[in-house]
Amino acid sequence: MARAHRKKPPLSDEQQFRNAQDLETVKLLTEMIRRHQAEINRLAEQRTKVVLYLRGNRVSYRALAESMGTSEQNVYKIVRPHLARRKK
Repeated sequence: MARAHRKKPPLSDEQQFRNAQDLETVKLLTEMIRRHQAEINRLAEQRTKVVLYLRGNRVSYRALAESMGTSEQNVYKIVRPHLARRKK
């Protein structure tokens, strides 16, 4: 048997105020995330340029990985998209 939809009781002034505060908080947090993500993207571009420069100077994937605290495969993932561009 289908349940009847019950109307929710109206929110109190306090609940409405709290919701408005929470909406403002989520708005501010979202903006902060956007700004930080833009900074992360900028840093990633800088890192890629340095990694490509070092690879161009024959620094090994292993040395880069050790310096970055990651695996050789992750370094290759940074370099790989740029290898195809150079060959063209």
